[in-house]
Amino acid sequence: MIKKIFIALGALILVPILLYAVAFFIIEPKAQMEPLNSPANYLASDKGDVQKKVLVCVGDSLTHGTVSHNYVDDLAERLADKNIDVVNAGINSNLAYNVLLRIDEIVACKPDYISILIGSNDALGSLGEKHAKHYIKTMGLPQEPTEEFFRENLTELIKQLSEKTNAKIVVLSIPPIGEDLDNVAYLKSVKYSEIIKETAAKFELTYVPLNEKMTDYLVKKGHKPGVSYRGRGRLNLVMYLAIFKRFALGKSFDEISSANGLFLFTDLLHFNSVSSGMVADPIESFVLGAPATD
Repeated sequence: MIKKIFIALGALILVPILLYAVAFFIIEPKAQMEPLNSPANYLASDKGDVQKKVLVCVGDSLTHGTVSHNYVDDLAERLADKNIDVVNAGINSNLAYNVLLRIDEIVACKPDYISILIGSNDALGSLGEKHAKHYIKTMGLPQEPTEEFFRENLTELIKQLSEKTNAKIVVLSIPPIGEDLDNVAYLKSVKYSEIIKETAAKFELTYVPLNEKMTDYLVKKGHKPGVSYRGRGRLNLVMYLAIFKRFALGKSFDEISSANGLFLFTDLLHFNSVSSGMVADPIESFVLGAPATD
């Protein structure tokens, strides 16, 4: 009996250690891997000498595309025969403030087109003290994430990109946070999307109502999600399990999404192939000169 107790206690101790080791040595490097078509890699290549148009996709993990279906790679494939290079300027966990700090490398790519999909982490950071402290610590924020802080940084980002480049700019609202349309996290994503829409209008830029389209999609489906936002702990659990399934078990993003009872996301934030297509389609249409919205 005592032997069984020690074995059980040993398992309780060793399993978390093993999971942490897998996460640290296997998953983390893969999740943070720089895109092959990042601004730094693009600028270090000889592509800048070729007479091609350049599309730079600006954003966070949704654009970075290691823990989310990679819509930027999809765009690169679609535009490969259109004489257009696609640059991935997405970095995991970025807020608008962080993108503003790295604007020089975006400008250095001499973009002809820029897509901006940023704000999900800004919205998350305003969901409570734990979220705020996390982003202040990990992302070097000078203050707590607030709606006004996001508006100021997004405005400055667009202002500088408009002044420092000759690019045509398209701005997308952020996707819903989760698929529970009565949830506080979803409602926060709607509020931040309104800020994005207002800011795009201020600069007379093309606006893609991504949040609105995804909401319509979920409403038409009459969807009741398998998982919902219930605080930072629940968010992290669902997200890290999805990442574990992806990198440790080799599951596709669509398989992870289905297992969680979700239509558009793998967890509560990141894209499967359906939602990724809802981003890639209007950006492609914008670049090729067709209307970016229906």
